[in-house]
Amino acid sequence: MTLTYLAPPVLAAAGGMRLWPAWLAWAAMALAYVPMLREYRQLRGWRRCCR
Repeated sequence: MTLTYLAPPVLAAAGGMRLWPAWLAWAAMALAYVPMLREYRQLRGWRRCCR
């Protein structure tokens, strides 16, 4: 499970834009997480955390 979640950002950072599938997977995982943040009303805290 750790490999599944860590591989896309590590590959994206290491390979630049030539590894566009890694960037795409990373973006898809981030977007898939947004509904969960909305469900638990954590969007404001998430924004503060990531700035």
